[in-house]
Amino acid sequence: MQNKKLLIKNGLVIDPANKVKTKLDVLVEDGKIKKLGKKLEADDAEIIDAKNKIVIPGIIDMHTHLRVPGWGSVAAETRAAAKGGVTTMVAMPNTDPIADSPSVIKHVYARVKEEAVVNVYQAGSITKGGTKLAEMLKLKKAGALLFSDDGADVEDVDLMFLAMQYAKSHDLLLLCHCEDHNLSANGALHEGWVSTQLGLPGIPATAEEEAVTRNIA
Repeated sequence: MQNKKLLIKNGLVIDPANKVKTKLDVLVEDGKIKKLGKKLEADDAEIIDAKNKIVIPGIIDMHTHLRVPGWGSVAAETRAAAKGGVTTMVAMPNTDPIADSPSVIKHVYARVKEEAVVNVYQAGSITKGGTKLAEMLKLKKAGALLFSDDGADVEDVDLMFLAMQYAKSHDLLLLCHCEDHNLSANGALHEGWVSTQLGLPGIPATAEEEAVTRNIA
């Protein structure tokens, strides 16, 4: 969009940060928002009629699965994100191999530089196989934005406490999957009326509550 003008007209502009929620036109020049207003005009601008549509800032998705390296595609996943209005995404470390080493983090960013159409940040793993801490500081220096074991809770209490202490001392951000697997077992959905009616094993709310309580205690 460099050196081009884009005029988005008649849309409902919603910008929570600036407390905007009204019908406005949006003028974009050289890839940046130049002006908001009613009945804007601009010579040589590409015009998009956003009537009956919502115009919002780019969405930031903090939990996505690129699965690169592995069986994913940076090009396909980032194009899908862009179609849905997502302009920044954080990829979980469920890669193959797992993103618990600097070489994997660097590999992801090399692929992102070549193929991505939106902003992509890679998460590093908190642990190596759930049994010991990953070298999170080295992962951060390689480009990891934050740290998570994705869909697996760090069940070892001592290991999770150590991870939190390490994160605090090195200014690292942890993104935790809070689920006590001893309570969730093989549940298929939230435990309640629907699970009972369908005859499916439910996941009690306490499975999440216990894990959250442990982590913030």
